[in-house]
Order: sequence, then C-alpha cells, then structure tokens
Amino acid sequence: MRIREYTEADLDSLRRLHAQQGFDYAFPDLRDPIFVSKLVLEDDAGQVAMASLARLTCEMYLLLNRDGEKATAAGKPQECYAQ
Repeated sequence: MRIREYTEADLDSLRRLHAQQGFDYAFPDLRDPIFVSKLVLEDDAGQVAMASLARLTCEMYLLLNRDGEKATAAGKPQECYAQ
C-alpha cells in the first residue's frame, strides 16, 4: 500500500467510491482551491482504495439587537472591543 497526493487520473475512481457508499450529497469539485489536502491510498495492485479530502469551511453567526437597546449583563452596559 502507498499513500500519495491525488491526481486528476484518480477522479473516476473517487467518483466510483463516492457512488458505492451511497452518500446523499453530490461529489465535490476537487479542482476547487478550498481543498487544502487530497491524499489517496493505493492498494498493492496500484488501485485506489480510499481517499482523504480536506477542505476549508466557514461558520458564521449573526447576533442582532432587534429592539435597539444596548446589550447588558446584570443591568450594566457592555463595552465592545474590536479584536
């Protein structure tokens, strides 16, 4: 077995692995630069046995004061510090 970097020649094999596992999401576009790591494990016959694909993600929160009052803790105004 051997672990190596993904190449475009692996694409069909990875699509097959994805389809065989029955995932409920489309196969990702591996050309997208948000993929920061793409590793493939080959078996002893040189066939793709598995892959590890890592992409960057972002999680956002929106905190909104709908009533226009200053946010307070224990009745005291909070100061805001930019970081």
